Amino acid sequence: ATTTTGPGHASMLTGTCPDRHGIINNEWFDPNAEENGASAGVYCAGSSRYGIVPAGAPTEEKTKAAGCPERLLSETLADVLKRQTAGHGKVFGLSLKDRSAILPCGKRPDGAFWFTGQFVTSTYYGDRLPAWVEAFNASGKANEWFGKSWEKSRPEIGRAHV
Repeated sequence: ATTTTGPGHASMLTGTCPDRHGIINNEWFDPNAEENGASAGVYCAGSSRYGIVPAGAPTEEKTKAAGCPERLLSETLADVLKRQTAGHGKVFGLSLKDRSAILPCGKRPDGAFWFTGQFVTSTYYGDRLPAWVEAFNASGKANEWFGKSWEKSRPEIGRAHV
């Protein structure tokens, strides 16, 4: 079998296997899922029931769905944290990819944000970005690092020594 990120993130943070947590691959065909009246492929961390926030932001074309954890069947460590602290614990997902921001956080995070040229979320989490995410996007800080060479600060680390 191959390994893919969606089931890996879900397995790590739920502590169970894909047959229990429901994330069997990044994408799969589900004859019971209907899109435009026909059975369709589904994406592990998305649903056409939700929209991207902010509206009009770029998305990964292949997903054709805004991010959400609705296919995740098991609680994650984050869900247990929220439950055990009576909602006082804070849980956020932040990643370059939607599935790695969404799946580890479970169904009740305080937010999940991923990068598509700017940080975005979906209407599953709220109708607008928090002010601190809007401010970060407006600052352009994330784009300062693209297209630049990244050098090790200690190049001797990781070298094979003979």
